[in-house]
Amino acid sequence: MAAESLVLIEEAESIVRDLESNKTSVDTALCNVKSIIKDRDRFKEHTSWLQRVLIESKKEMRLLFEERDKLKADLASVESDVAEFLKKTDLANQAQKVTAQALVEAYVQQNALIDKIVQLEETAECLRAERYDLKGKN
Repeated sequence: MAAESLVLIEEAESIVRDLESNKTSVDTALCNVKSIIKDRDRFKEHTSWLQRVLIESKKEMRLLFEERDKLKADLASVESDVAEFLKKTDLANQAQKVTAQALVEAYVQQNALIDKIVQLEETAECLRAERYDLKGKN
């Protein structure tokens, strides 16, 4: 009986060691599960933050696209204004050329008139001199 009791005691001690080992394994597994739950919670928080960032980014992109469209419209308006300005500038340049040509022609005509006036004055002087001579002979 004593031998049987020793065998039973050894078996009981073996069972206790196994239970203690299993308890350690269960404790380790429980710690691992708690760590996984914490990681999952942090992942959920991070995912939630990323979703908020994504929503804000989409809003900002929409605003940027609207601003881009406004800038395109402004650019088209400016291009139109520049084209109109260039047309007006071209017309002004053409008018300036025509005015310069007219001034040159007027200057040439003025000089021709001055030459004619000088000739007429010379002719008038000659005629006066002839008339004076004719009066003096009479």
